[in-house]
Amino acid sequence: MREKLDKAEWEAKFQQRPFVREGILFESEELRYFNGILPELDHRIVAVTDVALGGGDSLSMPIGAEYENGDVYIFDWVFNKGKKEITLPIVVGKIIGNEIRETRFEANQGGDLYCDKVSEMLQKQGYKCSCTHKRAPNKMDKKAKIIAYSGDVKRKFIFLQSKSPTQEEKELDAKNGIVRYYRNKEYQKAMDEFTTFVTIGDNTHDDAVDGITQLMMFIENPNNTAKVEATTNPFRTGGGYYNGY
Repeated sequence: MREKLDKAEWEAKFQQRPFVREGILFESEELRYFNGILPELDHRIVAVTDVALGGGDSLSMPIGAEYENGDVYIFDWVFNKGKKEITLPIVVGKIIGNEIRETRFEANQGGDLYCDKVSEMLQKQGYKCSCTHKRAPNKMDKKAKIIAYSGDVKRKFIFLQSKSPTQEEKELDAKNGIVRYYRNKEYQKAMDEFTTFVTIGDNTHDDAVDGITQLMMFIENPNNTAKVEATTNPFRTGGGYYNGY
């Protein structure tokens, strides 16, 4: 039914989540999709976690395969409103199961402690992964960041198509040894929130779009190092560049 109806009609009639089309940043039609089969080329698995510890927010952990050409296939997405006792083993399982060796957590609202707990659980299981955390900007700066990186997200990120394989198709994939990912309930909820985020007015939740934006930022600058740019020295006559001395 969802695939047959207009998105606005589906959200309003069947999900009780009416939304205004004006100002939507990530229109469904503007995004890139794939059929669930990852290209057999060299890639690395990347993931970040926007931590949520209650209040109706969702822990958002998009997981992608990044290729040399810059494409990032988002093949899995943890999007869970559960308490940390529920989400911690899920996050740890995703890190180990996908062989993630470097990841980052949003440090706000206890996210730094959540990161430490994940690192501790991984260590107990003998798995090595560099877990770092970073504080997020305030509400206004966060929206500005989301808008600033939206173009890169649309160009580089490729999401799972909404159409799920039939049981027959799943059996055929298994017979042929094909690994095909498809949207589960959490992935679908994340996409529903992601594609209704607006730049005009307020959003009830921004966990999905925030997680994706953080992933884009992490890919571009995993070590969170400052970019150094040459600039004119205002204290030097005759022009030239400031060299730090």
